[in-house]
Amino acid sequence: MAKNKQKGKKQKNVFQVANKNLKHKNKAKPVTTTLKHINAVKNDKVENLNQIFSEVQRDVSRSVAPKPKKQTQVR
Repeated sequence: MAKNKQKGKKQKNVFQVANKNLKHKNKAKPVTTTLKHINAVKNDKVENLNQIFSEVQRDVSRSVAPKPKKQTQVR
């Protein structure tokens, strides 16, 4: 009456067994170096844009606003 009888070991899938031998465990991962390079390039671009915007802000603050024109009333 035991429903959960101990059966023999199941055979492993052939493709899983074949793939285990082909995997390289100590494969180098270039992700961190790529991310560092991307961050460095992004930081350079941000610094460049900050410099450009600060120059634009200085130029705008130096410029004098034009005097308002007199309004003429039409009757």
